[in-house]
This record gives sequence, C-alpha cells and structure tokens, in this order.
Amino acid sequence: MKCKRGCTTSNHTPACTCTPECPDHEGHCKGCLPAEAAVGELCTHCLNRTRTALDSIPELVALVAARNDGKLNTPRTETDNTRRAAHAHAPSLSPAWDAAEEVFQWALRTALACADENRHHGPFQYRRDGVPARNTTQLIRYIRANLDWYAADIPEDIHDEATGFHRALIRLSGTDRLMHRIKEPCPSCDRRTLTREDGSDSVICRNAECGRIWREGEYEHLAHVAVS
Repeated sequence: MKCKRGCTTSNHTPACTCTPECPDHEGHCKGCLPAEAAVGELCTHCLNRTRTALDSIPELVALVAARNDGKLNTPRTETDNTRRAAHAHAPSLSPAWDAAEEVFQWALRTALACADENRHHGPFQYRRDGVPARNTTQLIRYIRANLDWYAADIPEDIHDEATGFHRALIRLSGTDRLMHRIKEPCPSCDRRTLTREDGSDSVICRNAECGRIWREGEYEHLAHVAVS
C-alpha cells in the first residue's frame, strides 16, 4: 500500500534531493517512486511528523493558555486605516484562551471519533453540568496511542490537522525557531533565497519556483555558512 498523501521516495535515484513538498522546478525528479505506507496509509515520514506534532501540542497549548494578559504572539500586518467594517465584531478579550480552546475542541472531536468506532471508554471527563472537562493532554495522549487507527481510517486528516495545529501553536506561543539566511545564491535558481532553521542540517530555497532542499551531506558548506 502507498502513502495516502502521495509521498515519494528518492532512494532509487542517488542524485535526487526532491521531497513531497518540493514544487516542480528545473531538474525536478518526476520519476520518484511512491512511498510505501508504514502504518495504515501513512509512510514513515508522515507518521514521524504526526507523532512529533502530537507530542508537542500539549506543552504548546499550556504555554498559550498560560498567558496572563490573554494575548498571542501574532505578527503585525499592514492594514488600511481608511477602511471600516460595517459590522465589525469586538475583539476577543483573550485570544490566547480562544486558541487553546480551539485545539481542545479538535482533540475532543478527534478522540471521540476513534473511541466511538472502537467502543473505547477513552479519556473523556465531564463536569457535573455535562460540559467536557478540558483535559487536552489526556486527549492528545489517547490520539497518540491510537495513531495506527487514525493512519488507517483518516490518514490525511490526522496528519494535516496535527501538523497544522503544531505549526500554529509554535507561531502563536512565540517559540518559533531562529531562521538563518544564507548569503550565497541558490545553486539551482541563482536567487539569494536560501535559509536554514536553527539546529537543522537542511538548507531550503524559499523561492516558490525552486524549493530545492539540500541535506548536510549533499551540500554541507551551505548548511553552516554564517548568517547575514
């Protein structure tokens, strides 16, 4: 069985450095073999990304919800002050709590789907008034423990939703990893759009029309160039 997300493997072509996220570009390997599913319909790469996201979400949710001021680490955006919405809603008093609540509701729905299908008791807790207790950590642990079922039943959903919330929480909690910009131009597109995430051994071209990725062993001198 092949990976449901359409992942490919380049093991059959030693010089190929393309990945599933790699866009079409000059030299792109269009002959990559479909990646075999490791569990359910997800390959090892997708499974590892999902596990990493699930393992990190509880701590990130706690960081976001613990903000006493209720604010989030959101980037500034340019706005047109001359425009006024006709029916603008008042901003939330605690966007941080709203973000944490959104993750909890997702974890609750996702855990219930598995528990209902498999007749599990699950980690569900309720207050006396019938409202679900916000036990996000326990829900995520349950999802993690039953990842095999999700990988077989809703492989794309569990991967995309878990990794999507993971990325959002990293950004909102202000725990983004430092991104180094490489001085040298990209050997593929010749644009100065090379970056390396702090602690990573991969160099990525951020040019949307290129998107090449070099591992440390393939392009070692780029991965450790001083930042500008």
